[in-house]
Amino acid sequence: MSKDIPQKYDHTSVEDSLIEQWESSGIFKWDPSRGRDQTFVVDTPPPTVSGSLHVGHVFSYTQTDIITRYQRMLGKNIFYPMGWDDNGLPTERRVQNVFGIQCNPKLPYDSNWKPRRDKKDSEPVEEVSRRNFIEACQIVTHEDEQAFESLWRRLG
Repeated sequence: MSKDIPQKYDHTSVEDSLIEQWESSGIFKWDPSRGRDQTFVVDTPPPTVSGSLHVGHVFSYTQTDIITRYQRMLGKNIFYPMGWDDNGLPTERRVQNVFGIQCNPKLPYDSNWKPRRDKKDSEPVEEVSRRNFIEACQIVTHEDEQAFESLWRRLG
């Protein structure tokens, strides 16, 4: 039973294959019907969804990940909820940078307003209502949450 070694390693297809195996086997699924004595619970502060991912995000969870994987190897049922900290100043600053806007709570809501990503640095910062700003925050955090979750799933 020999496999030919490919001339060029295709990490994407290998990762996709592993992710498919993990999903189909349910290895990362928590089973709420199993008893507490067979469950290992991980409670960590959620990652801040306020920018592009970098190696620091992975590094900060490495220790927890190692312990959790070990407990999974022992047959424990792992409860490791995914959550996001997408509130506060980091998110506000990110939205200001992405869309070139700032919140002016005195302005009325504009139901036709849509955030623009194509603003030039030379253009003045656009002031928007609080509600419009919150809508822009929801767009950015939703996109960032998807990117974070995609990374965590690829890491296993």
